[in-house]
Amino acid sequence: MTSAPLARMRIVVRVDAGPRVGLGHLRRCLALASAPAFLDASVCFLVNDEPSALGRVERAGFLALPVPDGDSGDAVLRALGDAGPRAAVVDWRGADRRYLDRLRDAGAVVVSIDDLASTAFPSHLVVNSNSFARELTFRSTAGDTRFLLGPPYLMLGPSFRDVPPPSIRPEVRSLLVTLGGADAAGLTPAVLDCLVRRAGDSNLTVTAVVGPFTPGGAIRALAARCPGRIRLLDAPEDLCDEMLRADLAVSAGGQTLYELARVGCPAIAIEVSADQRDQIRTLAAAGAVRPVDPGPSLDDLARAVGDLRLDVRLRRAMSAAGRALVDGQGAERVALEIASALEASRIAARVASP
Repeated sequence: MTSAPLARMRIVVRVDAGPRVGLGHLRRCLALASAPAFLDASVCFLVNDEPSALGRVERAGFLALPVPDGDSGDAVLRALGDAGPRAAVVDWRGADRRYLDRLRDAGAVVVSIDDLASTAFPSHLVVNSNSFARELTFRSTAGDTRFLLGPPYLMLGPSFRDVPPPSIRPEVRSLLVTLGGADAAGLTPAVLDCLVRRAGDSNLTVTAVVGPFTPGGAIRALAARCPGRIRLLDAPEDLCDEMLRADLAVSAGGQTLYELARVGCPAIAIEVSADQRDQIRTLAAAGAVRPVDPGPSLDDLARAVGDLRLDVRLRRAMSAAGRALVDGQGAERVALEIASALEASRIAARVASP
């Protein structure tokens, strides 16, 4: 008997995005869903009832359904159906062991995308692509869980798959500031003010990303006071081209740091939440980013920008270190692992049938 055709593969993705959790979880799930291995699959996203998140999924070409608060897995089970090869991809911190057990007991291949290793997993696959993933202790309740750990499994969007080596220019003329989809710490106005006041160079252009969940009033007011010095990007779908144009970036410690590493853009990393600490630490140890203390005066940031503007050798070394760490093929690797798990599940079900 031949394998079930890929067109019958059903992938249901459960993920949240919004002011509290930001955009990184959704972005990596969209990257996974866009992998070539899923080209002919049926993919459905179940997302919290956040209009901008639902709209982002739809613009990417996938079905998006809102999930009410208190999700117990019923919506995922309905979307999965009860026949054919099907997988539940769960990138939602509310999914505990009982939730995952329900999905597995229903016959789905269960894929957990997890940053914390805070529970034992009944899942078939667990993905933690962070630079510190192998420092964590992962446990399986099923005995057959496959753990996909570290940067080879980083799920970046299609634009990051094939990126040419950057040209690191001797001078820094373009600086990109991106502090997350929500900028929960509200640092963007202070960072922009610091850069504009202390740069001392009217030829430096600062491009600031205003995330879809970021209050933009103070940012827009500052940009209006600095015409020609600050350029705003409102909730862009993708930052690859902007990263390629930038000579230097100031970034929060989330998914964007990996995208910057992929394109080879030297980055200054600011920890905006405690769960970013290990990521920044390990990327700094690899030589891909320079961490700074987001203290009230932002003196550390000003020094870092000044140092890197003057040191083209260091910027080139950071660029090379980032590209050595992230190759942009992680989404396809994960997609192929899911396809393989679905095939193994189909064969096991056939063998078990009377």
